[in-house]
Amino acid sequence: MKRPLAVIGYTYLAALTVALFLGEGCAGWLGCVLLIGFAISMKSKRLRCITAIPVAFLTAMIAILMLSLYTAFLVKPSIVFQGQTATAEAELCELPYQQYERYYYPLNALELKTDDGTVLANTKILVSSSKELHIDAFDRLSGRIHFSSSISDYQSAKGFRLTGYLTDPENITVTATADKPPFYYALALRRYLSGVFYDILPVKQASFITGMLLGDKTGIDSSVQENLQAAGLSHIIVVSGVHLSILTGLCLFVVLRISRHKKFSILICFLFVCTYMAVTGFSTSVVRAGIMQLLVLTGLLLRRQAEPFNSLGLSVLVLTVPNPYAAMDISLLLSFSATFGILFAANKMANYALSYTTVLPPLLYPQKRSRVESVVRAFFNLLSVSLSAFLFTIPVTVLYFHRISLYAILSNMAVSALIPLLLTAAILLLLLHGGVILSSIVIFLTDYIIAVSEQVAHWPYSVLQLSQRFIPWWLLGVTLLAVILLLCKAKRYRNRIFILSSVLSLVLGVTLTDLLNENVVRIAVLDTGNGASVLLLQHNHAAVLSCGGDYNRYSAIKSYLDGTQTQTLSLLLLTNRQWAFSAYAERLLTDYPTETVLLYDQKRWPLSIQQLSRNAESCVSCDSQKIPLQQIVYDDMTIFCYEDKTHHAVYTDINGYRILLLTEEADAALLPVEWRECDLLILHGLIENKTLLSYDTVIIADKNENFRKYLSLKDKENVYRTYDEQHIIVRLQPDHQTEIRREYLWLS
Repeated sequence: MKRPLAVIGYTYLAALTVALFLGEGCAGWLGCVLLIGFAISMKSKRLRCITAIPVAFLTAMIAILMLSLYTAFLVKPSIVFQGQTATAEAELCELPYQQYERYYYPLNALELKTDDGTVLANTKILVSSSKELHIDAFDRLSGRIHFSSSISDYQSAKGFRLTGYLTDPENITVTATADKPPFYYALALRRYLSGVFYDILPVKQASFITGMLLGDKTGIDSSVQENLQAAGLSHIIVVSGVHLSILTGLCLFVVLRISRHKKFSILICFLFVCTYMAVTGFSTSVVRAGIMQLLVLTGLLLRRQAEPFNSLGLSVLVLTVPNPYAAMDISLLLSFSATFGILFAANKMANYALSYTTVLPPLLYPQKRSRVESVVRAFFNLLSVSLSAFLFTIPVTVLYFHRISLYAILSNMAVSALIPLLLTAAILLLLLHGGVILSSIVIFLTDYIIAVSEQVAHWPYSVLQLSQRFIPWWLLGVTLLAVILLLCKAKRYRNRIFILSSVLSLVLGVTLTDLLNENVVRIAVLDTGNGASVLLLQHNHAAVLSCGGDYNRYSAIKSYLDGTQTQTLSLLLLTNRQWAFSAYAERLLTDYPTETVLLYDQKRWPLSIQQLSRNAESCVSCDSQKIPLQQIVYDDMTIFCYEDKTHHAVYTDINGYRILLLTEEADAALLPVEWRECDLLILHGLIENKTLLSYDTVIIADKNENFRKYLSLKDKENVYRTYDEQHIIVRLQPDHQTEIRREYLWLS
């Protein structure tokens, strides 16, 4: 094998990604399939001669085994704490941050102990608080924590095993520690550098530069991040190989001007790369780029050239062997696929395009042919880098975000050449601690990038949304086509066939999906952990009947809305302030234009939600004590809401299909008689007098431990649940036919 580390690293990452996508239940079957494949590759002389094939099968089996062991010994022991309240003795292991009016604290739990005596030690957890704690990195914290009933794949990829919130922030004990580890000083340096930017620049530009240079995106406005994502420019605020290469090049340039000793300069750059990885918190994309950069520097030191594909494979192994769940990290997947695409295809694309420039008539540039050729070459190099990165990140973008930025190549060409200039100016601004000219350059370039992303994001068809159900079938078809073309002897047109077939199948699939859903009403009960998020969707508009759940599961409701091409909320019901039913109200009002908001007891809600509700086209406010029953018209249906101090219910009739949503402690005896007979009953929490209800189907949006209490409601075949990472979708056809299906979540 010419590139053993490349084969092992790429196969290891692919096997982990597939296993995590299929779920724990399929890991054993996948291992058996790989074992059979390995046996066949060793038995067949023809396959055995190609060393990469048996090595790939063996690597994939090892990856599945490592994932199983990691899950059994490190992940499963923490599952028993989900949904529980425990006393914690923990240490702040990273810098805290603020987001959506809450404070988040990454902790290393030295000991967790529940009321029944269950103990767990040395576990990384993420805890939020409604109030800010005066705590420094690596100080100790003691208090009560209530853990969420689930954890997102994103948090698992970051190494967290549990997420939760402080039950009583006022009674938290913080103990300062005198002995700080070396990583503390890297975090202190990040905090200092971030503070310098915020002192010199306006908040909007400072947050952008901080995200771009230090990887801290918490201060960037959500609308800016959405525009960057829609324009295909979100990679700019993710510290990756491009950023690190530019910064390392600047460091080497400066050190060589100070000292002519080449080896000493390389060692300084080596130290700079390690320090930079620590300052950015050892994020996966930075570590991936840092390892490759260190291998390049090592090659310069030893006067040998590092092989980029092997370097990329080694960096993947370093990241995924200690934590197999890192294979779900979107930053790693995007960084890996973009880097692989640039290494694999960029030069080929550029040379292919440049081969056609030789046939241009000399009259186009008779005097300055060499200069024009240099400009043309630079243009095609820039185009090939953007195009190759875009094409190779499409599968990851489709899997994770369920959409494609159609103008990503154009927007990247418009800003890519300015990234080195912006980073250089930001570094000089940091070193000089100010400067009118430098700050003006940084502000101008930052505003330009933000303006380009905003313009492109609002172009027609800037984002191609994809339904979640269509995505895996398209990816499977594209993969099979790639395998068939690789095995085909005719090589002349296979690249063109692959690209054309992939694009046409994608467009056809999206078109058919839109046609099939044109006159369909969908009732979506989403898995958002311990809460109820219920949507009615029709014609790319949505009515949100409930928007609650665990604080870290907002991505589930946003991904579903984006995946169904929902751009406007026709109706948002804010009838119950409990976290389980309205946790995502502020984010939905911020992220989506809303036509009508129904707000019960307005003064009970936070001022931010009150203000955002007023920004809607229509805000209906009512007093639950005076008028507990409200009705509101949505499209061709009427939605009824009932709310008092202990009772919450929503009822609607869609072309004869009756839906009833009840929340915890609701009493069926208080419902209007006509509400008690329904086709679909959606529950969160236990209800009183449930025997008065008559229904065909039950969907339970509740935590695991309550499910057994619901089984007495009716036959198990008519009971659906969302707590084990699946959405329940009810499709109402125009001919009154009903389809209920589960939609499993993955990579979200």
